[in-house]
Amino acid sequence: MNIRSILHKSATAWAITLLAVADLSLSSCERGYEPPSIQSPDNPEVSDKPDIPDDPDNGDVAPSDSDEPDSSMPVKPAGKGSRSDPYNVSALRSMEEDEEDIWVEGYVTGFVSGPLFDTGIRYRLPQSDDGYEGRDIVIGCTPLTRKPSESAPVMLQGAFRRAYSLDVRPDLLGRHILINGATGGVLGVRGISDITILLLLEE
Repeated sequence: MNIRSILHKSATAWAITLLAVADLSLSSCERGYEPPSIQSPDNPEVSDKPDIPDDPDNGDVAPSDSDEPDSSMPVKPAGKGSRSDPYNVSALRSMEEDEEDIWVEGYVTGFVSGPLFDTGIRYRLPQSDDGYEGRDIVIGCTPLTRKPSESAPVMLQGAFRRAYSLDVRPDLLGRHILINGATGGVLGVRGISDITILLLLEE
């Protein structure tokens, strides 16, 4: 075998190697990056990221009843406080006296950061630097409620705190719920201070 044949075979081998490497690089680029899915507490294969509209302010703007927080008309108080005809959140907030055994329905819209409800509402999931300890959730008249007067705090205690805080169940954000319990002062406003039953409603 002469030198020319050896050089020809070496060049051919290098060309084949370079083509194989280029093909692998293109294949990996075509696949793209696939982020890991969020695991659900109930089903590790199902993502529990809630399907809710994007909030350009990330829920951190202090809400104000004087602003235009959404396009809906104010929600009037409604309901009689029974299981078949529960109060809505506006009715709960407008109550003049506390009641021991009532039913209230609403949508989970967020949580409270800080000691006062009206200035601490966050219409989103808690983040690591929020200091959220799972003590409460916020319910609103609609899934898009962004007004304090149409929102109310729900104090979570004991088993309810372990089962329904937003750091444990992020899939609750935007969900329609029905609560039985007692009303009382929570974070400076009237809310649900003692839960007896919490039901997730199907839309």
